Amino acid sequence: MHGQAHGDKILDLRFLAGLAKDASAMPAARWRAILDEIRRAGLTTAAQGVRTQTLIIAGACDPLFGDEHQQALSRCLAEASIVRAEACGHNPHWEDPAFVARTITGAFET
Repeated sequence: MHGQAHGDKILDLRFLAGLAKDASAMPAARWRAILDEIRRAGLTTAAQGVRTQTLIIAGACDPLFGDEHQQALSRCLAEASIVRAEACGHNPHWEDPAFVARTITGAFET
């Protein structure tokens, strides 16, 4: 597999190229509209209404939602636990799917 190192993981460059192609095919106006909707969403009140066990898997190297945002989300969810994927950025499910699977399984075992 030809890939790019991310921490001690290798991301398949074909996968990344496909993501880049899809993202660049979207017109800039659509990206701006998406970002505007995210800014206006104001989900804090909705998050505070969640009353179930919640698992947050957060990338320690996330360039979009850093530690401050991750902690704020955790505080809004009454029964949240947060697990940091130390070698991951914004997409731990792509960057280290085995870690994510182990974390989910371990968090919700009875």
